[in-house]
Amino acid sequence: MSDPSVQTAYKTTLTLTDANSQKVADVQVTTNEYGSFNGKFVLPQTGLNGVYYLRTSDGTGNANVRMEEYKRPKFFVDFEKVKDAYKVNEDVKITGYAKAYAGNNIDGAKVKYRVVREARFPYPGCSGEVIFPDQN
Repeated sequence: MSDPSVQTAYKTTLTLTDANSQKVADVQVTTNEYGSFNGKFVLPQTGLNGVYYLRTSDGTGNANVRMEEYKRPKFFVDFEKVKDAYKVNEDVKITGYAKAYAGNNIDGAKVKYRVVREARFPYPGCSGEVIFPDQN
């Protein structure tokens, strides 16, 4: 096994394929002094959404890109600023409004939220649990 090193001026072809493994486009790339490259693809406006795949021609690199249909929002919601401090299990009333991007108010909309408090620990074992190595 050789030591890892930065590959400068390395040329390869980057291929984009769709969810059916059909080739969408190719781009020629060359690594810079830091061993990275950049390129640009224009995704098709028709066809399948889902996972697209990027692969180098020599098979040394790959990545997945999820492409979903963009739907322009038809309205936006804004809330008044919170004026008080609240306690756990206390009922909270928040006032806000919904407006269409055309500027008109949206009436009769009902919104429900449920806020769940959950402890999150950044590292395994910090929550007091004991982690044992796999014995298999």
